[in-house]
Amino acid sequence: MSARALTFLLTIAVLPVSAAIAIDQPGSPPGTPVAPPAHDSSAMSASIITRAGLPPEQMAKSVLSAALARRHPQYLDLPAGAEKVRSFVVFPERPSKAPVIVITANNQGMTDWMRAVGDDAAAQGFIAVVPDLLTGKGPRASAVTRAAIDMPASNGQGASVQFNFEGTGGRIDVTIQSSPSRTVSFEIGDHAWHKALAYLTQIDSPGAAQQAARGAQAGAPAEATSGMRGKLPHLPANFLMAAKVVAQSPRKGEWVDIPMAGGTKLHTWISYPQTTGKAPVVLVYQPGPGMDMGEPVTRGGGANWLRAIADQLAYEGFIAVLPDLTSGLGPNGGNFDSFQFPDESGAALNRIPHSAVLDRIRVARDYAMKLPMANGRLGATGFCMGGGLAWESAAEIEGVNASVVFYGTPPDEPVMTRIKAPVAAFFGANDLGLAPRIAPATADMKRLGKSFEVEVYPEATHVFLYRQDLGRNMAATQDAWPKAMAFFKRHLMTTGTATR
Repeated sequence: MSARALTFLLTIAVLPVSAAIAIDQPGSPPGTPVAPPAHDSSAMSASIITRAGLPPEQMAKSVLSAALARRHPQYLDLPAGAEKVRSFVVFPERPSKAPVIVITANNQGMTDWMRAVGDDAAAQGFIAVVPDLLTGKGPRASAVTRAAIDMPASNGQGASVQFNFEGTGGRIDVTIQSSPSRTVSFEIGDHAWHKALAYLTQIDSPGAAQQAARGAQAGAPAEATSGMRGKLPHLPANFLMAAKVVAQSPRKGEWVDIPMAGGTKLHTWISYPQTTGKAPVVLVYQPGPGMDMGEPVTRGGGANWLRAIADQLAYEGFIAVLPDLTSGLGPNGGNFDSFQFPDESGAALNRIPHSAVLDRIRVARDYAMKLPMANGRLGATGFCMGGGLAWESAAEIEGVNASVVFYGTPPDEPVMTRIKAPVAAFFGANDLGLAPRIAPATADMKRLGKSFEVEVYPEATHVFLYRQDLGRNMAATQDAWPKAMAFFKRHLMTTGTATR
């Protein structure tokens, strides 16, 4: 596994043996059951499901897409003996390690509804794992549970939750992984899911899950929640201000379609600085949810927050090049704006080999470096999955002179060994999917003699640049972005290069 962390926000605490990020293997592992298109849970009325405290099946895609803007979902292959089981994993926002719950059903695998249930569990403070298994019983399910409990982000405690649907009724079986194990069943009726979650809090430290459920905004200082309807000139836009910034920017920006092998064109946004001199190029990589993050998809437009990031880089004197890595992967060969939900965009990118993702980056690089305004220096930056790609680019993308990583997965040592460019990385301490990996990655980078600068911000969450309203995310943004720009200027600005 390398920083090819496509995980919907793809950054993971490495599992023992080899838990591969899904982008490494475009198909499901041999023998992995494929969930049937229909399942008995649909026989239960939406009102019963809602009254139980569960997300309605009809709303699963919307629930997942909304969650992408805040939480940290990933696709992983978890070891189960000689096999690997494709699993959806989502981490809560909390500074302490968390208990694991593995969620299955007796008649469906890793469906949208099951993933939405997992996200709701993460909102309550648990690490939620939804494996692509048609049952939560048996040796494969037990092996997945053990592997999940061994994750560095886990507090060593775990449970399995199985939904058993029977016609128009059903129950939730909760098994605490202890010695001996014990199972308690909750009939699916009013508040059944709430009751099951309350029972599960016994595998967490007192009050931790409830605190996590309130979110990082609880107790946030005033500077974290103020100014969301404004923007400081030297900082990137938050998610509320991005569309306005893009629409009103005095800097030139344009979409270009760059030919790729096979006839597909790489749909790419370029923002240019206001200068007549030469300027460095910075490649900008999207997070796992795609170009629209957690926003509703806009046909023929969108990508507002990422285009605002590109505009901010142009303000600092860089040519920002933002390739749509899902170009041609949408319905009818469409781009990012052809998907109905951001969740579908991430799944589409997950289906192509990682080598194809890197080839798309190289296409964008080749085009950008031939721009008349380019000064021959190249940087890379990205967020979540894109942050992992930025880290990896320092090793795998020829010509990269500096990389800036925002909450991206560190690469494995073989990739790390090949890093040739300086790397700066920025993380939130409440990013449970990544926080346990920062110290080991820092030690590895230093041991290998790599140029590496790192900052971890207390009480900041995973997507702190985007959600500046949570916790101390504004404070993290105010410190991280200027440091990132100073890092790029130090390594990319050459004599005679124009700055703003």
